[in-house]
Amino acid sequence: MNDPWGWLIAIPAAYVLGSLPFGVIIGRLFGDVDVRSAGSGSVGASNVMRTSGVKAGVLALILDGAKGAVAIGIAKFVADGPTPELEAIAGLTAMVGHNWSIFIGFKGGKGVTTGWAALGVMSPWAALATLTGAPVAAASRYVSLGSIVGASTGLIVLAVQVLVFDYGGNGYLIYAAGGLVLIFWRHLPNIGRIIRGEENKIGQRVELHPPPASSA
Repeated sequence: MNDPWGWLIAIPAAYVLGSLPFGVIIGRLFGDVDVRSAGSGSVGASNVMRTSGVKAGVLALILDGAKGAVAIGIAKFVADGPTPELEAIAGLTAMVGHNWSIFIGFKGGKGVTTGWAALGVMSPWAALATLTGAPVAAASRYVSLGSIVGASTGLIVLAVQVLVFDYGGNGYLIYAAGGLVLIFWRHLPNIGRIIRGEENKIGQRVELHPPPASSA
């Protein structure tokens, strides 16, 4: 906390990295689709895959994850000494950038992939625990439900590591608590649609809205 230059570099960098709208770019390149106007309207990898195909979705997944991992890497590189608090805030800031991107009118995705990659740098075991969301998504056919369950499990495991095993210092608790708030906050519309039976399911066709043709 006593390294102001590290904070002045790492936090703005994390936000700019998180804000990079890879989903929008990939949707345009792979299918000439504006993912913000198709499927769930999210710029995240799951909606890119739903609207632009598997290859596009996998590429978006990799790049969105890289944003979180690189943000933590920068925090580690610029800090003077142990960095749990700076890592936590940088990871959360990258999620905020992904969710409210400066490049697309402060809109964005859910932050799951970006947050998961940041979590993986802080605690590989906690990141591994997020895989509990996969069977939930497969059984329910709701990607959003699997994301909520998996992300919550991983963040709870991180909190247990800190509280029980003194892993990483209390700074990681900031990430666990803040991550849970962001994940549930961004998924509130999905939770509402699940309750109403209106949420898109895995394999369900979505309506695409191609960008209007520009006038000559």
